[in-house]
Amino acid sequence: MRRQKTNLFTRCLHAGMIFALWFVAVFSFLPPANSQNVEVAKEYKVKVAYVYNFARYIKWPRGTYAGADATFVIGVHGEAPFGDNLKRLAESRQIQGHRIVIQHYETPQDYKPCQILFITESVDDESRDKIVKLTKAEPVLIVGESSGFATHGAGINFYHDVDDTIGFEINVDNLRQRHLSVDARLLKLARIVGDEQ
Repeated sequence: MRRQKTNLFTRCLHAGMIFALWFVAVFSFLPPANSQNVEVAKEYKVKVAYVYNFARYIKWPRGTYAGADATFVIGVHGEAPFGDNLKRLAESRQIQGHRIVIQHYETPQDYKPCQILFITESVDDESRDKIVKLTKAEPVLIVGESSGFATHGAGINFYHDVDDTIGFEINVDNLRQRHLSVDARLLKLARIVGDEQ
């Protein structure tokens, strides 16, 4: 049998047709990349789509929202070539019935409560550790893209697979400690890790 190359589409199929359709749908609002570095722009387009789907498959504890009109906040700490993708996501989608707001934090001290915190690889280890400790008692999903971060504070961490597709690992211990529950369909797509002792 000819070996089939694992790609983003087949990963979605493993989780079921519904997930695949949602994933394709989210790409429909993202414009073509205009950056000189097309591959990097594509990578972050994919990551934004993933973050959106993470939010659909993670459940936050009761009391997370002040009311039905409360916003779903995606925070970003650090620099990354997202382009207009996060802005377009916020303008065109909702998460669990809540309007999306994007917040940017330049330093750990700038942090304000959010549902998802994306910490980019531009953030140094010290700042990353500070914001992880600062949010330790909060039900915030920390998403990262730095090697080893899944075992040192992130709930979900991106990595490049052997065929250069984007994969992600989920730290089930971290999610449990932050009172976040994850759908089994998302777990099927992930590499599962735990906290390093």
